[in-house]
Amino acid sequence: MLNADEVLLRQKLGHLQAVLAERGESAWADRLSGVLAGSDVQLHEFLASNSLWGGSGSLADMAGMEQGRPTRRAIEAALIDLGHAQIEAGLVNQRTEWWVGAFRTWRDRGI
Repeated sequence: MLNADEVLLRQKLGHLQAVLAERGESAWADRLSGVLAGSDVQLHEFLASNSLWGGSGSLADMAGMEQGRPTRRAIEAALIDLGHAQIEAGLVNQRTEWWVGAFRTWRDRGI
């Protein structure tokens, strides 16, 4: 049985997956679909992974970059929501808080 944090994390990741699919990031969207269909262990591993929150080449770093700022902003907004839920649940990567802070700063400054 999923606890409330896991349900919320799956919802937030599902929202990110939908935004990625809508914005033409099908490779990332497909990857997230696989994670969402997997076990809780797989979910936790992905949420704390460098693939999601790492540096160069991660979803946080690259998704939507080629489509321009409007697309990137939508993805960043979904990442902010997911990151906040992860921080509240205590399930983070070493870079999660940094990325969430950067995305919020960019949003607030209109970057």
